[in-house]
Amino acid sequence: MQAVVAAAAMLVVLIAGYSFLPRTPGSGGPIVLPSPSPTPRPIPTGSMAAGRYVVTDPKLTLVPYTFTAPAGWTGGDGALRGDMDGTGVRLTTWIITHVYTNSCHWTGTLVPVTDRAALVAALTAQVGHTHSTPVETMIGGLPATKITFSLDNAFDVAKCDSGIVRLWPDPGPDESGGWPIHPGHTTTVFVIEAKGKVMVLMTVQHKDSPAADVAALQQILASVEFQP
Repeated sequence: MQAVVAAAAMLVVLIAGYSFLPRTPGSGGPIVLPSPSPTPRPIPTGSMAAGRYVVTDPKLTLVPYTFTAPAGWTGGDGALRGDMDGTGVRLTTWIITHVYTNSCHWTGTLVPVTDRAALVAALTAQVGHTHSTPVETMIGGLPATKITFSLDNAFDVAKCDSGIVRLWPDPGPDESGGWPIHPGHTTTVFVIEAKGKVMVLMTVQHKDSPAADVAALQQILASVEFQP
């Protein structure tokens, strides 16, 4: 009888010990591994499939950045949906070296900007359109100053120089290009400083832009990450 009890006790010990042994793959159920982060793809110049993209062109941005876009958007210098002459929406970046003091009568009004504070001061002093009060924030992991510009839908651009309302020219300055704003549009900029220069990440939408496109634009903006 004692031999039977001893054998039973030994069996219990063996079973208990086995339950604490590390399990190997294929035993005790599936092992769940974390999903790898998708590798961002270089941004195309045409239509984009849904996914994460990276913008690295030094002519477009001082710091490479990534964002996630749904299907049906167009790449190039950011993310675009629809016609920007109408109700389209857009996310893009711009390196800025000069700003106009008057966005309507802009001829001969350029002032240089070399840092974030100077650019914010120049943009908030700019006349010819409506702008918000600057707000300090973070965007994509970097400190930024947020300012929103708008132009009333009934604004008559014909009274402005060359029939254009311009906030700034291309870097240089190169006045053959630059950033205009159109009646009914709202442009929100995030002023960023990097590598001793300044740039903006910005979104654009029209007062009549489809609600679904505006929502998708905000999701793209929220997904932006600037790279080290």
